[in-house]
Amino acid sequence: MEQAVFDIEARRCAALVAGDVATLVDILHPDLRHVHATGYADDLESYLDAVRLRLEVASVEWDDRDIVLWDDIALLSGTLTNSVRRRGDADWITMTSLVTQIWRRDGGLWRLYRYHACHRRDRQA
Repeated sequence: MEQAVFDIEARRCAALVAGDVATLVDILHPDLRHVHATGYADDLESYLDAVRLRLEVASVEWDDRDIVLWDDIALLSGTLTNSVRRRGDADWITMTSLVTQIWRRDGGLWRLYRYHACHRRDRQA
């Protein structure tokens, strides 16, 4: 089951890079709540609008991810690095965040239900 969640998350990342909203609709839960590292929060429609109209994603890469499973709930956490820009901007921004995702299995399908990110900071002495 862990591999199924990792695989669907890989599909989500690839869909973001491709700007593939149709695939995201299949992967994201209708009650999605997506909290960005900037503190801005999206529901499903506002998130899809951002991908469709405002955001370009060059890459999404996980590091040191971990998963915990409880029946039809999966908690995926780790470090995620995105390279993004607003449509029309010349410069890409690379952000590294600590991310926690909650995935729900509904009708046999894993769908992203909650996403929360915060900027990763280097530990201070």
